[in-house]
Parts: sequence; C-alpha cells; structure tokens
Amino acid sequence: MKLTDYIKAKRGNAKALADKLDISPSFLSQLANGQAPISPERAVQIEYETDGQVTRKDLFPDIWPQIWPELITSPRGDVERRRAPGRRETDKKIGRRTRKPAQP
Repeated sequence: MKLTDYIKAKRGNAKALADKLDISPSFLSQLANGQAPISPERAVQIEYETDGQVTRKDLFPDIWPQIWPELITSPRGDVERRRAPGRRETDKKIGRRTRKPAQP
C-alpha cells in the first residue's frame, strides 16, 4: 500500500502516524507525496508503525533489493541465501577450502 493511501484510508491516520514517527503531519505529507525523501531508516519505522500495511518494498519499489537483500524470496517463498561466488554450499557448511592447495 502506498503511504498516501494509508494516510487517506482512515480519518486520523496521518496525525497518529506522525506522532509515532515523532514528526509533524505536514512533514509526513511531504514524505508521502515525494516532496521530501524517505530514508531507509525512516522506511523501517513506517513499516513497523503501520503494522506492515506500508512496507519498505512499497516505499522503495525499484531499489529495495539493494537496500534490504534479506527480503528477497525464492519462487517457493523462502528467503534466498546469498553465498560468495566460487564456493559450493557443502564447502561452506563444513568450512572446507574451495581451491586445492598447491602441490610441491
């Protein structure tokens, strides 16, 4: 849900959310309308204070994977685990090196 939609959904939402975020309702309106930038930290606060109705993904639709890669899910719905290139999953689990040591 867009922040503007959340604010308009119920009378008093803007004032209540602004109070929770410790900002003025007019500044909240500027954030919602794109007149003031929303920081990643503020986006987390907004998601928390709206009980997930306005998510970080909603606030940063184009770049959220770069900011919060932990939110990326696989097609099955579980969180994808990112691993270092060149390492096999089994090697990572047992702590084995991926390259063979040089032979004398």
